[in-house]
Amino acid sequence: MESDTENTKTATSSSDESPEFTCNPCAADGVALPAAGYCSDCREYLCTDCFRVHCRPSVTRHHVLMDVTSMPRDVAGNVINDMCTEQCSKHEHKIVEYYCKTHEELGCSVCMTTLHRSCADVDYVPDIAGDIKHETEINHLIKALEELIDEARVHKSKVESHARTIDINGKIAVSKIQNMRKDVNAFFDKLEEKILTEVTEMQVDDVNKVEKLQETLEDISGKASILLRDVDRQLKQKQMCRLFIVIKTYSKTAKDLRDNLESVMRKNIVRRYEFVPEKKIIDLENMIMDFGELIIKESSVKVPESAGSLNVASNEDQGMPNISGIKLLNSFRIVAVDNPNKIVKIVNINTNKLESKISCDGNPWDVTKIDEKTIAVTFPNMSNITFYSIEDTHSLSQSRIIKVDGNCYGIDHHQGSLYVSFNNPGSVKVLDLDGKILEKFSQSFGVPWYVAVSADGRSIYVSDSGQNAVTLMDSQGQVKNTFKDASLLGIRGIATDRSGSVYVCGWSSNNVMQMTSYFSKEQTLQDGKLRIGRPYCVAYCDVSDRLFIGMSNDHLRIIQFH
Repeated sequence: MESDTENTKTATSSSDESPEFTCNPCAADGVALPAAGYCSDCREYLCTDCFRVHCRPSVTRHHVLMDVTSMPRDVAGNVINDMCTEQCSKHEHKIVEYYCKTHEELGCSVCMTTLHRSCADVDYVPDIAGDIKHETEINHLIKALEELIDEARVHKSKVESHARTIDINGKIAVSKIQNMRKDVNAFFDKLEEKILTEVTEMQVDDVNKVEKLQETLEDISGKASILLRDVDRQLKQKQMCRLFIVIKTYSKTAKDLRDNLESVMRKNIVRRYEFVPEKKIIDLENMIMDFGELIIKESSVKVPESAGSLNVASNEDQGMPNISGIKLLNSFRIVAVDNPNKIVKIVNINTNKLESKISCDGNPWDVTKIDEKTIAVTFPNMSNITFYSIEDTHSLSQSRIIKVDGNCYGIDHHQGSLYVSFNNPGSVKVLDLDGKILEKFSQSFGVPWYVAVSADGRSIYVSDSGQNAVTLMDSQGQVKNTFKDASLLGIRGIATDRSGSVYVCGWSSNNVMQMTSYFSKEQTLQDGKLRIGRPYCVAYCDVSDRLFIGMSNDHLRIIQFH
């Protein structure tokens, strides 16, 4: 029995009438079958069999098919004129040829199948593109584009005018800059020559020093070699009497050579310096007298290592200590101020034992060393600075009190002067040891809790917790630099070492930042292996190269630098 398809093909082949539209796939095989539908993705007419199986393969499963009643009929000879060619941005190799009126969206066949299946108003673009109703939209678009072009032309003219203005302004500015440069060139040349001469002198001094040390070492080595050869000769000749005399004589000579060698080793330090530019450039010729200054620094980079801690707890503590101030008395004793427990304590660093303590009437804040037998402690809430004497037994006794005007917090001592920070309002005052005000610096401080003075007395560092900043002033109170850093938060105590490095506590960030004297970051001592938590105050021992950190607990952390 013949199939319907075979009958259809036979009937169609034998018919004298040509179908209006024929199946494109069958036509490729030489068979002309009437089209029963149309695939908009393939852009081909399909016969009944091709139409039925077209959506079965995965590659054509999502194609959009139109039956014989809805397939396009304005195409002659199976050639579709004015076809859509825009590629779909969402589906590769798909053409945008449908428009959903409901959502006012264009899309390909996959878009319509997956996103607009339930939409009733989906049109095939080629069918509606020539509709006369779109003429209004076209006119509106043309008008909008023409207006846009006109506006762009106007703004282009304005931009060109601005471009000319920029050129003129630039030429005027460059002319003024060059004229100013000509005026100050001679002045800067003098300053540069001065600082370069200083560098040269330092280099010459250091070279001469090194050469002299080399000569001394060669002399020591030569003399020691002569002694060694003489001793060796006496041994070989077995002249024991002579050898005995040589040993006794040369032992003293060897000791002298050893002392000389150790002296050379102590002097074998080369100055490390950096160039720090002058900040104020307002009135160059009248105000700036130096191009900058050379800061003497240590010759090697310090590597930090945890060196344990000191226990500052005492049996008189009413609660957990909070060490708000510390100061080294010497390389083996340190004084600690326990603010909440109202106690000043002295700890022996070598034995890690509390040697002495004294209870206070108020809450102490910071401490400084006046001399080997005297310390001074600030009491903010009592507006006084109390002096304590250190007896030969290392016990503490109150000696005298000086009243101050305001809440005194941070304190440091340099050559008979006290540098004290005050809150409400914020300021730094320089006092003599009797409390007389020698200088007062008010630089819009917020909460200046601590102050430190450099070893040479030329720099004053103020840690401002209110502004989370560190301020550098010269000895006349002029601000030279200000330091702020997002990694240093809750600024507290501050200290300096003999090389000029500055150490600042970050109570909130759990770290201590080491900087140069002019606030170039050197390194950050973080929590972790160094076990720094809530650092409140710092003190540096130049003898042992150790940093002591007071924290919000009963221990002082020790950091050893190598």
